[in-house]
Amino acid sequence: MDEPVDYGELGAYLERSRGLPTVGVRTPYHSTWLDNSKARFLLGWRPRYDLRRMTDEAWSYQRAPGDPRVIWYPG
Repeated sequence: MDEPVDYGELGAYLERSRGLPTVGVRTPYHSTWLDNSKARFLLGWRPRYDLRRMTDEAWSYQRAPGDPRVIWYPG
């Protein structure tokens, strides 16, 4: 992605696509945009994921049966 995650938009997408309820949270904080113009200009980089694809990929991810969960920091 080349823009910050908008959690309101993410919640709305999860509500539409999976019927999950959302809760609004007021906060004085704002997202931070990262400047990727140099990667675009010099490398021809373009994002392959948008909010919808990132959400769908994360939601459908399943760990392989032989891939144990490792907890590096238990605290």
